[in-house]
Amino acid sequence: MPTQGVDHEREAIARLAHLSELPTLHLIDVRVDGRVVGFSVLEDIGSKTFLVHFRKMDRRLSGLPTRLAQEEARFVVSVGGEILNIEQDLGIPGLRTAKQRERPIGYLRKYTIEER
Repeated sequence: MPTQGVDHEREAIARLAHLSELPTLHLIDVRVDGRVVGFSVLEDIGSKTFLVHFRKMDRRLSGLPTRLAQEEARFVVSVGGEILNIEQDLGIPGLRTAKQRERPIGYLRKYTIEER
């Protein structure tokens, strides 16, 4: 039975699929023997910047995280992009550590806008 976190991810990806006709969304995948073993969903948010919304892969395959990141970068450069903003780490230590290994040029602040 899927965990609650997986259910939320499936729901978010399903909602995103309804937007799949948007020209700003791009799917990058990595295949082994014709089988998708990793994918990411990127959005062109303007100013030569791309946002990675989702990055999922078979973690049992050594080197796959690096390969998927490489394919994302190749795509972004091929369409004239310069900045790749990777999904939020949500303060989860493992995710933040993984992002730091990619040697980012910086971190963006997250803001919450409230109506008063």
